[in-house]
Amino acid sequence: MKKYTEEGSDYIRAVIGGAVFALLENTNYDAIKVVDIYRKAAVGKTTFYRYFGNKDGKKDAMFFNLKEGFLEFCRNHPELEQIDDRFGGYIWEEKEKMKLLSRENCMDVLDKLILSVYGPKDDQNDNIYFHYMGAGLWMGLIRAVIQNDFCDEPQVIREKLAIGFTQLFQNQTPHN
Repeated sequence: MKKYTEEGSDYIRAVIGGAVFALLENTNYDAIKVVDIYRKAAVGKTTFYRYFGNKDGKKDAMFFNLKEGFLEFCRNHPELEQIDDRFGGYIWEEKEKMKLLSRENCMDVLDKLILSVYGPKDDQNDNIYFHYMGAGLWMGLIRAVIQNDFCDEPQVIREKLAIGFTQLFQNQTPHN
């Protein structure tokens, strides 16, 4: 019996998720079949089902691709010390994937990634409200950035957020 390493399994999961994203470039989400995915990923049918053998397999594969991509981004950018800078940089780098998720009404995949990064961990039930609030802010922010088609650079977004929060705390509504 062949033994699979966790590192090798993570790589295969990420490749399968990458295949789903590649197929989304020219095919609607609902039209993508499992056979298309495992052929694009150059893996066998059994391999696909070993890792993603349920009705949410396509979305699970996309999530895993994003999660592994984010971890890789963090490893490649040690200069970004703050989690917000790392996550924002990753979202910006992968903006085409973000647009695909939005176009195909698969934002729940991105929400799952955000919750995995910002949501409470199993041992963090001391302030779950804070963790969910942070995750919710990111969900709203990324949707706004996608809606604006990534037209504003990250620094401009930070400045607009700072102005908005200042006005909010001064009990005013933002104008822009």
